[in-house]
Amino acid sequence: MELPSISTIIMTIIVVFFVRFIFKFFIRPYIKLMAYKNFRGGEFVYIPLIGDYANHQADLEPHGDVYYSAFKRIEANPNIRALFFPLMTGVRINLYDPELIKEFFAKYSKFIKDPEMFAPLPSLVRNGLVFTEGEKWKSQRKLISQVFHFDYMNACIPIINRKCLEWIDSYCRDGTQVFLDVKKTMKMYTSRVIWRMFFGEEDIQTSVDSEKFMKTILNYASGAMTRCFSLYNFFFGPKFFKLGLRASDREYNFEHQIVDTFAKTQLKYFREKLSKEKDSAPKQSRNLIELLLLEASKQSGNEEKVSDLDVMSQIVTFLVAGTDTTLNLLTITTSSLSTQKSSKSFEMR
Repeated sequence: MELPSISTIIMTIIVVFFVRFIFKFFIRPYIKLMAYKNFRGGEFVYIPLIGDYANHQADLEPHGDVYYSAFKRIEANPNIRALFFPLMTGVRINLYDPELIKEFFAKYSKFIKDPEMFAPLPSLVRNGLVFTEGEKWKSQRKLISQVFHFDYMNACIPIINRKCLEWIDSYCRDGTQVFLDVKKTMKMYTSRVIWRMFFGEEDIQTSVDSEKFMKTILNYASGAMTRCFSLYNFFFGPKFFKLGLRASDREYNFEHQIVDTFAKTQLKYFREKLSKEKDSAPKQSRNLIELLLLEASKQSGNEEKVSDLDVMSQIVTFLVAGTDTTLNLLTITTSSLSTQKSSKSFEMR
């Protein structure tokens, strides 16, 4: 029996690789996309590999909004309830109908996150409420609902008011200051409020710069999500980023060490503090970490165990989610107020 030549073997490997590539990134996403063809109010955009991301980048610079084209589609056809388009090996779905969004969150625990796409996420993000599933998600949801409720938020109002007055005193003394970057200015205020709500009124450690750390952790979280949707992740996997071949990867790995060390240090600090205080301090004066630790200690033996990592993962999750959402809301509100055409002038009292 005559063995195949080297050139034949190489060509066979190339053909197999090419066929696999075409099936994985072109045919399989199309088949998945067609599974939704009878979806009422759905519109389909078949652009292999990158899906609608080309439009996102094209919209970002001239319009400052990656979803500009998507909203234009909806304006042209108000009956659109969802947009479907390929994304690498799967399908991305953008929901625009309130009832669909409500249904999604009502059945959130039934949805499975793509393990390949979110593999680059660090443990402090992956173990938070957003990315956990099944019984672990239920136990974390129960833990947070016992702590993060209306009474807790109501107890934080004095903190919000104090930080607001400090911010006004720093930036609005004579009423003539002009902010060239409203978002950056609002981020300083938002980070201060979130920090105090989660870690308490007093500085945890004098060496901790809250604003600097908040900037680090926001960059860290943003970098984690950027990795998930990176082409490097799809083609080479999450281990590629640990090699530190790119400057952004080295910076991210450095930030990871900062955040991880901080999380462990503060968790140890508050656990020791609770151990010394026991029940001497009223529950209303506790910060979020202390309340989470107290609730976790009350778990019964038949419940899914909430670890220290789970507790700090919730803190990271809420730090990122609370800062960005509040920041964007304040920025949009400030922009809307500043562009209102009115004969009345607003005076801060």
